[in-house]
Amino acid sequence: MVSKSSHQNIYMKKKRRRIKIMKVQIVYLLLAATLLSGSAAISAKTIQEPFIPAIAGLQSKAMLLGFAKNQYDLGMAYYDETKIPRNTAKAIEWLTLASEKNYAPAKVTLAKMLLTGDGVKPNQALAMQLLQQAVGQGDEQAKQILKNIANVSAASQQYSAVDQTLLCKGWHTQNMTIPFFLEQLSRDDVEGKAHKNIETQLKQNYIQQDVYKYYPEYKDAEGDIPYIQIFLPKNVNTSLFNKIELTNHYGYGFNFEGTIRPSESIEKLKKLIEDRDKIQLKQLNAEQFNRDLRQMNLFHSRQNYDAAGKITEKLTAQFQNSYLIHKDNLQSLYFASKPRDADNYFWEFIYLTKLKNGNVQMICGVTS
Repeated sequence: MVSKSSHQNIYMKKKRRRIKIMKVQIVYLLLAATLLSGSAAISAKTIQEPFIPAIAGLQSKAMLLGFAKNQYDLGMAYYDETKIPRNTAKAIEWLTLASEKNYAPAKVTLAKMLLTGDGVKPNQALAMQLLQQAVGQGDEQAKQILKNIANVSAASQQYSAVDQTLLCKGWHTQNMTIPFFLEQLSRDDVEGKAHKNIETQLKQNYIQQDVYKYYPEYKDAEGDIPYIQIFLPKNVNTSLFNKIELTNHYGYGFNFEGTIRPSESIEKLKKLIEDRDKIQLKQLNAEQFNRDLRQMNLFHSRQNYDAAGKITEKLTAQFQNSYLIHKDNLQSLYFASKPRDADNYFWEFIYLTKLKNGNVQMICGVTS
């Protein structure tokens, strides 16, 4: 015979189970209503959250559970574009909510965006504050980023102003109407007071060996023999470059080539350029890119210009706003900027490669 207290216990368990089921049903009804209406109220702040099937699970957790980890996961879905197209504005909204709840990974991602101006106005002071908070929580990635920043700052201080400029400063910010210093120098026509000062510093630190001589060994694919201007450092121990060459390829653009001393690594130079120019280098799929390039050349050789043109458009779209084209254990890097003209014909680029003798060869310029 079952006692009265046992009946009450069974009754209470069933009641609690029914209440739990009802709560879950209410949650899902609220979720459905929220997603259908296209908005949700979170932490006294309204975020317009359109229903996206590919990340519906992340959306429901972020909106209903509201834990920092859930909000971070949704923010990263918008940020890393693995599941849906990238949306930096939405990423910032959700990452900020997670960061406000003291979630270190969210602070680190926001800091990286603030350092490079990725979808937000650059703010190094706020980025550093977020990184230091994350370090205080023991975040290893934040520690490494701060270490890299310190290394880059030390490198920036050790390089002279002219060496910073010769390291292709401003390579991705110019346009066809304002040639930057290196381009002017390759044409022997330096203009403007600021650029004149850079030219003076160059000649104080480097010796001009040859003044615009023809060098047949530099003949390009079109058969043109360019003018070459060569500079050597006055002090090899303090100069970043062991040798500087300026090349004028007439209508095909110009190249500026420098041989950097062996003590400088490509990784260090990459970080310096990213920090200095407030950019975040993005790696493209080099294998796929090369396959498309070979296919385009094949169509050209067969005079199938329509098919070649379609591949050219595809490659051009990949180039735009992308910087890192090739990466091979940081022995070789190629950065490409967005095109300088409306026809996507001229591009600015930087190429860094490690030579067998330990030197780093750098080439930057504008080419077709």
